[in-house]
This record gives sequence, C-alpha cells and structure tokens, in this order.
Amino acid sequence: MFNKKKIISISLIIILFLVISILVVFNKNINPKKLEDLSIKQLTKIRERDIDKNLEDLSKYGKETAQERKDYKDEMLKSDHGLVAFIDYHYKNLSQKDRLIKEIKIIEYLNSKEEIIDCSGSFIKYANEDYQLSEYLLKHGRNSDFRSYENAKFIINNFEDVSNFIDYDLVDLILNIEPSIHSSLSQDEMSSLGDDFKNIFAEDNSNTIKSIVKKLQKYIND
Repeated sequence: MFNKKKIISISLIIILFLVISILVVFNKNINPKKLEDLSIKQLTKIRERDIDKNLEDLSKYGKETAQERKDYKDEMLKSDHGLVAFIDYHYKNLSQKDRLIKEIKIIEYLNSKEEIIDCSGSFIKYANEDYQLSEYLLKHGRNSDFRSYENAKFIINNFEDVSNFIDYDLVDLILNIEPSIHSSLSQDEMSSLGDDFKNIFAEDNSNTIKSIVKKLQKYIND
C-alpha cells in the first residue's frame, strides 16, 4: 500500500508532467508571426537584436569594449555608408516597414554565415545580392549555398525565373553567377557550368535577356 506522502508525490509528478505536455503542445500550435505581420516598433527591436548578435564576434577584430560596439552599431544605422543608408537610398519606393524587413533579412543572412557587417566598400551591396540568391534557393527546397555546383547549376538553368525573383540589376546577377567565380569546383564542373551559362546568351532567349546581354557587353567594354 502506498502511504499518503507517496501518493501526493506521485500526484504532483503527474500534474507537472501534464502541465509540461500542455505547454509543449500549446507552443507547437503557435505559429510565429511573419515579419510582414509585425509593427514597425517590433521590427525595429528585431533589427536591433540581430545587429547585436552580428557584433558578438567583434572581439576577434580587437573591438571588445561596449563603446566600440556602440560605435560600430551606430555606423551601421546612422552613417552615410551604413546598412540603413544603403537600403534607404536604393529602395526609396519601399515603405519604412518594407525597408526594415529588408534590413533584417540581410542581417539574418549574414548571421547565418557568421559574417560581420562591413560598412565600407561594396560589402552591403554584395550581401544584399547574395541573400536574395540564397532566398531563391531556400524557396525551392535547397540549401542556401549558391556557390555549390548543384545550386549554381540550378540558378543558371533557371535564369529567367531568378531574374524575376531578385530586385537588383540583372547585369549584377549575371556577374554573380558567372562560372569563373566558383574557384572551389573541379574543372569538369566548371566546364559543365560554362556550357549552361552560354545558354543564357542564346539567340532564342527572351527579349529581356537579350537586352541584358547588350548591357553586359557595354559594361565589359567600358
């Protein structure tokens, strides 16, 4: 026979187990809101959190004090060549909310790659282009590495669809997927990608792509 204390202990364990089970099921049934469903205030908090996470590894570069981190963060948010300035300049047609979402997506892409934002040169421009190619691959059930052979081949062979997905200059897209940038691939893989890449310039392609080719030729000649 169980004594009274044992019965109480077992009852408490059962109740605790039931509470935990309910909380787990409850949490599983809560779908986190999409960024588009959040307010500007909420999005701003997410951007701040993501930037703080991005700056966690600054100590590797000798920036360890709170003031140094704040200065770097201010450069991202307030300087003329920072992330916010870049998005504001290149996406004037977007609402403040949509610009915030774009900033968050770029930061989260860099965080996934463990890359610290560099507010000098063309880093943010290339980060913006890279994250969009990665988004395209994720949308099609692939991993985000657009420089792997399989993913590079997929992007090149779906050039028209990719060109409709991204929002930056298609000349830059062509330069981003040109096979010579894939230095880690074997010669056979490079040759295969090169053959696929040539098809983009085929005469029977759409007028859109033909106009891109002309722009690219002008870009190269200049």
